[in-house]
This record gives sequence, structure tokens and C-alpha cells, in this order.
Amino acid sequence: MSRSLEVRRRSRPEGPTRLRRVTAAVLAVLVAGGWTAWYVLTPEDLPVTARTAEATGVVGTPVYVGMLTLDADRTLHVSEVEVAVDGDVVAEPVLCRGGSVGVTTAPEGYCTHVTDGATGELDAGDSVMLRITATEPAEATVGRLELTFREGIRWGTREAGIAAVNVVIVERDTPPPLPPDEEGAP
Repeated sequence: MSRSLEVRRRSRPEGPTRLRRVTAAVLAVLVAGGWTAWYVLTPEDLPVTARTAEATGVVGTPVYVGMLTLDADRTLHVSEVEVAVDGDVVAEPVLCRGGSVGVTTAPEGYCTHVTDGATGELDAGDSVMLRITATEPAEATVGRLELTFREGIRWGTREAGIAAVNVVIVERDTPPPLPPDEEGAP
């Protein structure tokens, strides 16, 4: 009688093993996709401070207030800047290239170039300021900026800059009347 030394293998159904592999692959793709989406949609916060600014201007003359200066190691592609204004003034974001301001009526002395609108590339050393104007005397509070931006492959909307600006716009002072000359002309 001859006996074979061969061991019979039990056949395993392929279904559960294949299902496990497919499930593991789908879970890996979902985890990687979720992490990638989280990374892309959560850029680093922008600098914020609790500091406020006080600005006084005259009707018809813009006053510029520095709101945010970009850190030295960042470049942002800004697509929108939102400004909350509580009062009767107009606050328009503008870019100060190569400098920054506190409060001024002449930003050209502090910036290498002033660009209307605050969209576009914001490099290290650039800043966002507000041009605040009014057509009549007014008091207002301008809140913190909210920037929608892209930084590399990451993008999002974040608050940025100083907490608020308290603005007072007064009527332009009229010069005192000239004294009459010797001939009695007014």
C-alpha cells in the first residue's frame, strides 16, 4: 500500500480576502484624500493683534490707516478683502508696497508704491491699509480685516491685522478772515 506524502490544501474562498483588500484600499484613499483636503483648506493663521488705532481726518481728504503688515517669510495671493464699517465713512483697502503706515494722509512717504484695491500678490514687507473718506463729518468704527487668500497650494479666509480703527472725520476748518488793509477794503 502506497501512501502519498502529499498534503492536501484546503481551498479558501477568495471573496473575503479580496473584500478586505478592497476595503483597506478604499479606506486608505479616503484617509489620504481627507488629510489632503484638510491641509489645503487650512492655511496658517494670519497675524492678528488686539491693538486699535485712532484716526482723525477732515471731510474730503482721505486718511490712511495701516491694518496688516505681512510677515517676512510669507507671500499671499489675495483675492478679496472684507471690511466691516459701523458708521458713515467709506473704507477701501489698498496695498502699500515695500512699507507700512500707522495713520497718515500721505502714504507715499512710507510706501514705495500704493496700489488701489487690495487684491493680488502680497509679499514680505508689504502691507494692507485702509483709505477712509467721508463726505460729511462722521464718527465710525472699522473692524478687523478678513482676507481670502492663497498661499502655495493652501487657501482660505482668515481674520488679519489690528482689532479696530476708531475714526472721526471733522469739517474742514475755514481760514480766519483776513484783516482789512489800510484802505479799508475787506
